[in-house]
This record gives sequence, structure tokens and C-alpha cells, in this order.
Amino acid sequence: GSKVNQDAYLAQPEFLGQRGGLFAVFDGHGPQGHLVSGLARARVPALVHADRKGHLKNGDAASALREAFVETDAELKRAKGVIDVSMSGSTAVACLLRDDQLTTAWAGDSRAVLGRWVDDEETVEAVSLTTDHKPDDAKERSRIERAGGRVMKLQDRGVDVGPYRVWVENEMTPGLAMSRALGDSVAAAVGVVAEPDTRAHAFSEDDRFLIVASDGLWEFVTNEEAVERASQCDAPDDAAQALVKMASERWKKFEGGVADDITVV
Repeated sequence: GSKVNQDAYLAQPEFLGQRGGLFAVFDGHGPQGHLVSGLARARVPALVHADRKGHLKNGDAASALREAFVETDAELKRAKGVIDVSMSGSTAVACLLRDDQLTTAWAGDSRAVLGRWVDDEETVEAVSLTTDHKPDDAKERSRIERAGGRVMKLQDRGVDVGPYRVWVENEMTPGLAMSRALGDSVAAAVGVVAEPDTRAHAFSEDDRFLIVASDGLWEFVTNEEAVERASQCDAPDDAAQALVKMASERWKKFEGGVADDITVV
């Protein structure tokens, strides 16, 4: 039997009017990861749209997105009877295009990458809009350790295996391989936060396309490879399908048929 897809995505090309758009991916993890990512997909756009603190009205898209992430996380942690986020959570990456300003907010290891045309070289280059939140990053590690968490790899007979993970001191839990996420209340107690990083980018006519995807794509496909492959396609849907195909073939090759959920917008 195939496992539940824990990824959720959102593509609203006319969000906030004609010259706007909201594109997002949420990659859930843990026993209730699919519920977390599904709720985040519903709540993040609703909260951005509601703009309760008037950030968008003041032209501050970064604060509007940040507020939506943090409030969604608070709602998840309050929804105890409905959803258990003690060991479940989700990444989030959201790109808001308003007029010619592209603002990206992210928590975790889902990515947004821009394909930009370079005239001199007649090629499309990859412009990364996000930086994966990994526990071994110096800034992330220091926040986790200050909160009483530990950052180390899984041990198999004394040998380090896999990525760095977040642990509660003296416990073999939760072992989260990212340093920011929505939900994850056990990890949140030791410094894993939902507050996103944000990046603003002035959108120009050289910016040809945007790829927003979960780590199911990025595990075995580099930003440059993804942009090159997408640039060979005529339509966004074709590009997304081509990237999913490319990633799933590599998962089969390198992981022998075990594949992560792969979501590309």
C-alpha cells in the first residue's frame, strides 16, 4: 500500500487582484503531517488575505507573510482535540507576487528558485530565493542549544548516519532534520521555530519562471538542473511534470524505489 501524501500546495495566480499571485508548498512530516500541511495550505493564504494588522496595506509583504506563518503555527498548537502536533509538523514556503515585487517566506527545507534569463550567455540561471533551515547551520544551532536542545546525527553502532537532527537533551526524540517548521510542539520546546526568513526580489522581465517545491525534488536535483529542465518546457504544467519525473527517476535509482513525496509548483 502506498503511504499518504503529506505534501500540500497552492497556486493562486490572481491572489489579491490581477497583478498578484500566491504560490506555496507545505511538506508535512510525522504521524499527522498530512493534516498539518492541509491546514497550513488553508490558513496561510486566508491570513495573508485578511491582513489583520494592515501590513499589506502598508506595502510590507514580508511582515504579512511572517504573521501568517506564526499565526498558523499558533492555531495548530491550539487545535489539540483535532490535530496532534507533538511529533508532527510541516515545512512552508510561500511566494507572494504583488505588482513587480516578489516576496518569499520560508520555514524548513522546501525551496523557491527563480529561472532568470541571462542575455550575454543566452541561458537561464538559477536564482535561489530560500536557504534550507538545517539544524547544523551556526545561527540555527545556537538558537536550538540556547533553548536546551541538542543537534547531532543519528547514531548506528557509534557511527553517525544521515543529516543533523534536533533532539531533546538526554532523549531520543524528536529527531527532526530541520530547524524551523510549523507545528512540532516537542521540537518547538527546544528551539525549532515557525518564524520564517523572508526575502524580497524585484521581479523583472528577465525572470522567466518560478519553481516552488518540497525536498522530494531537491534531494537529488540541483537548483541549476531544475531550472535548466524547466526552461526546456513550453507550459508551467509541463515543467512541473518534467521535474517530478526527473526527481522520481533519481529516487528510484538512488533509494531503490523508496521515494519522498515530490511536489512542484
